[in-house]
Amino acid sequence: MSTVRSLFVITGATGGIGSAIARRLASETGALLLHGNRNAAALSELSEELGARPCAADLLTASGRGAFFSAFEAWAETYPNAESVSFVFAAGADLMTPAMKSLPFEERARRATELDLFAPITLARRFADWRTGRRVGGAVLFFSWDGAFRGMEGETAQIYALTKGGLAAFAQSFAQDQAGRMRVLTISPGWIATAWGKQASDAADRRVRRESLSGRWGTPEEVADLAAFLLSDQARYLNAVNIPINGGFSHRK
Repeated sequence: MSTVRSLFVITGATGGIGSAIARRLASETGALLLHGNRNAAALSELSEELGARPCAADLLTASGRGAFFSAFEAWAETYPNAESVSFVFAAGADLMTPAMKSLPFEERARRATELDLFAPITLARRFADWRTGRRVGGAVLFFSWDGAFRGMEGETAQIYALTKGGLAAFAQSFAQDQAGRMRVLTISPGWIATAWGKQASDAADRRVRRESLSGRWGTPEEVADLAAFLLSDQARYLNAVNIPINGGFSHRK
């Protein structure tokens, strides 16, 4: 264990993008700590497949975030010679499930704010404190949304603008404070064919193809390729950037 070069921590590892990133990073020379919450079976299966350490925790709550970070600390101590440690914050509220869509706007926004905004911010700050005095490289990778500052109609878009826009803005200031210690990066996906995208209506599919210069949905694997590049030594001079991955947004109607 102590010879592992890189450690990767991925929240939301059972989601479409999170699992694609986990599989992509598993091909690197490193060890993985995979977080999940609601789907314990999927987390266990993915962790076994990739030889990763699973960690189930509810990041909606302060106690859950504390338990998760404690698990990270204990796991990281088993790799005292690791040269880099990186966090990938891929967990997010699924606002499109029937249960979530049935809730009032204020409750949907509260839950999304806790999971999509407060959880990555508080965990990233704890991670920065943990790194103090440790001579390790690494990065923090946040996930925003390509429409956060462009705008889109609908209550769901308003919630994503609040949470994902706030996270992207936070990342820019956080990067200033972490200068010389670790890199802070953000990916802003557009229309990606995760579970929701695969069952989208014909109207939604037409909109996706109209709004991308590439004329198609993106794939989780394409997002994972970008994440792996940003976390690699090849991207060591990239910092405080927010990269949209949407095939190029089309302003044509």
